[in-house]
Amino acid sequence: MKKDRQKLEDILNVVVKDYANDNAVISEVVRKFTEKGFPIGKISGLFTQATPFSYISDLELCLFTMYLHHSINNYKIDPNHFFNEAEIQQAEALNYFSFKEKTNRIVLYNVDQINEHQWICSKETYQNIVRHFENGLLTYNPKTQREPLKRKVRDRIIEVINIDMKKISEIKEEMLNNTFNTNAIIFNVRRMTGMEKIKYDAKNRTLTIEVDNDTKVDVIDGFHRLGGMLKAVEQKPEMDRLTSVYIYHVDEEKARQIIRQESKATPISEEWIEIMDVSNPNMEVTKTINNRQRMNEMFNRVGLDSFELRRENKLVTFETLSKTIEYVFNLKDKPIIEARKIENFLIELFNIVIGVNYTAFNANLAETRKVSYLADNNTFIGYIALGEELSTKYPDQWQDKLLEALNEIDFSKNNESLRAAGLENNINLSTIKKVYGYFRKLAK
Repeated sequence: MKKDRQKLEDILNVVVKDYANDNAVISEVVRKFTEKGFPIGKISGLFTQATPFSYISDLELCLFTMYLHHSINNYKIDPNHFFNEAEIQQAEALNYFSFKEKTNRIVLYNVDQINEHQWICSKETYQNIVRHFENGLLTYNPKTQREPLKRKVRDRIIEVINIDMKKISEIKEEMLNNTFNTNAIIFNVRRMTGMEKIKYDAKNRTLTIEVDNDTKVDVIDGFHRLGGMLKAVEQKPEMDRLTSVYIYHVDEEKARQIIRQESKATPISEEWIEIMDVSNPNMEVTKTINNRQRMNEMFNRVGLDSFELRRENKLVTFETLSKTIEYVFNLKDKPIIEARKIENFLIELFNIVIGVNYTAFNANLAETRKVSYLADNNTFIGYIALGEELSTKYPDQWQDKLLEALNEIDFSKNNESLRAAGLENNINLSTIKKVYGYFRKLAK
């Protein structure tokens, strides 16, 4: 390649995100690949991160770049910038039929059933697992994986699959040298309808999974090992190595629980584990506030950490919002209708707060934060305090009273009382109580 492959992958990650819902573009690219015999799932997965770019060959990457460039005519992905003439010719001549066995079935042998939703395959070859991935039958599901990485590509911050290529290279070398300590890879047949095509033959100890639009198989643990297998088998096709596979048939929520269990061996950040925890109703309300698109100024404005607040124009962290909701409303064991009421109340509250100073929270956010606490993370504790106190005192007029309060508060960073109230403190229960108590007194 003329340029570093990672640069092309970064640009493609931006471009495919922009075209992820453009069926015409996706269909055209997939059609050209299927004419060469490539599995639909593998190629369409490149638009959704189900197939990581780092897990396809240089020639496949070249071909994808060529087809996508032809479809959207984006100069940033002109294949001539990244590949030489010989590579482009080799990519054009690529034909999946000539070197791959195409199938839409995963058949695992040496399988024992643990219960109706769990099986164990005691031994499977690296080659078979690689074959399943090459046929587009194994996918990367970001919803059941470790937190994504953030990468700056030109003027944008994008989320990319959390894959460490150095780690994959090390695993590959250990596999080739027969020094890799094998541990089980975990598959999950994503439970969506309960009608997924799974068949277990107890007599022959085989598990057959027919993959189609209604049956997806996610690798929920072991994606780096899979990457190492791909590289190792590519370099040494005849290698004779085995691994075990755990197979689940559960929904994404239960799959995340499995990931949390596995994280005890390979830690995931506490912030991401908390966000994945569907058993916390306060966090679930926070996620709904962040994800609801209609009539919601907080849509996609809640961030994972301070980095996202600074670089991605997020307004408040998941931790701050969820812990404040827990402190003020504590939705644990409360009926779902109560959670919906709090969601609607907070969205209306934040719509008023942001609407009054719309430019300050949007186009001028960075400048606002230099001189004012108006759009700072901890200030959102105060907004909830104002809203809760005023809605209790004035149930029919709280919106008007909130506007009055916002106009009276001096949010300037020269206001020492706000600093003393804890607006610059690290988030913990003590800070939440301190900020909440201060703003509650301002609700007159």
